[in-house]
Amino acid sequence: MTELLGFVDADRREAVLRLKFEDGKRLSLAAGLLLTEVAKEKLGLSPEEIEIGRTEEGKPFIKGHEDFYFNLSHSGEMAVIAYGDEPVGIDVEKVRFRAGDKDVAGRFFTENELLYILNGRDYDEAAAERFFRVWTRKESYLKLLGYGLKKELKSFDVTEPETVPGYGYAEYMDGEYIVTVCASEKTIINSTKIIDFCDDME
Repeated sequence: MTELLGFVDADRREAVLRLKFEDGKRLSLAAGLLLTEVAKEKLGLSPEEIEIGRTEEGKPFIKGHEDFYFNLSHSGEMAVIAYGDEPVGIDVEKVRFRAGDKDVAGRFFTENELLYILNGRDYDEAAAERFFRVWTRKESYLKLLGYGLKKELKSFDVTEPETVPGYGYAEYMDGEYIVTVCASEKTIINSTKIIDFCDDME
């Protein structure tokens, strides 16, 4: 894994080296490699030419290319990226059943979202998948705006047709993982390269 650090930008190298656990380092490095690939393909940049800045809200951007938007996420053994010439947010989660997530939904989700998740039944494995559909929608929307988790999660409802006017969601299932992109229709269709497994990185 160490030799791959030369293929990511300085900001990502520092972030990887600060992490304590190997799994976290591997995932962060995989996300950085995705950004390197996209920056080379779309902007013609080498890793050394990628300089990361951050907005006031903390959302990263490539200095000198502020009109190029990207967003990264990782979970389990998967790292993902979405990008385009308009704001974009992406979230990936490994779908798993955890009984406590019912309480999380009750505390942080809207009534409509909770009804969608439970679907008139108790919290089971099918409900767990719907929980992560709601969660990744919320996260991708907040990341589109650059808010992180600073915005009250109950203040918007992702079961509504248009959480954000002019934007929408695209969901992808890949095995145990759900990936949700929040972006304009053009970005979702034309400018999204989102899935890269990193389970074979040593």
